[in-house]
Amino acid sequence: MLFRSPLIQGLAITRGVLSNEVLQQGVMAAEERVRAGSSLGRALEAHTEFPTLLSRLLTVGEESGRTHGVLNQLALRYDRRLKERLARLVSLIEPVLILVLGVVVGGIVMTMLSAVFSINDMGI
Repeated sequence: MLFRSPLIQGLAITRGVLSNEVLQQGVMAAEERVRAGSSLGRALEAHTEFPTLLSRLLTVGEESGRTHGVLNQLALRYDRRLKERLARLVSLIEPVLILVLGVVVGGIVMTMLSAVFSINDMGI
């Protein structure tokens, strides 16, 4: 039975979960470099699809022995950043949706009023 380190197992699981093929290839290349003896921070540093902050802080965390803490802090940081961007996107989309719905409702009202007025023009 081949021994696999938890880091390599984690990278394999991560690669399997990702839906973005570019990131999958990056994780696969990083996994191969880690198997060859490189640190994870150095392995991720070689790929531009990963943020430089990730690879640099990960390298520092590996050197100081605090990889777990660094990864948790990075996860919190990126999670907060994602939530802020999504909130900003939703705040930009809301007025557009209100305008579109207003135009749709206005169109329906105009169609109904047009039908009522055309009945009056028939002289029934």
